[in-house]
Amino acid sequence: MKDTFDVHAMQYKLADLSFLDFCIEGVHNPVRVLHDSGAMISVVHRSIIPNNAHSLQREGTVKLRGLFGDAVDADLVLLIT
Repeated sequence: MKDTFDVHAMQYKLADLSFLDFCIEGVHNPVRVLHDSGAMISVVHRSIIPNNAHSLQREGTVKLRGLFGDAVDADLVLLIT
């Protein structure tokens, strides 16, 4: 029986975060957003979208899974035409 265990030290290199000012029609001020070059889609919280955006056509739903916690369902809409 083995009374010891192996521990492997790992180092992670964290990338610097890059931000952009993003303009959304109907929102008075630019929104500061995280520029994630590895993301497949951009994510905007519904509280940022103006109330009159009910005309946005939903293309479906997606499941978003972060590094921690459970996945959440989100509406998929097209903000750029």
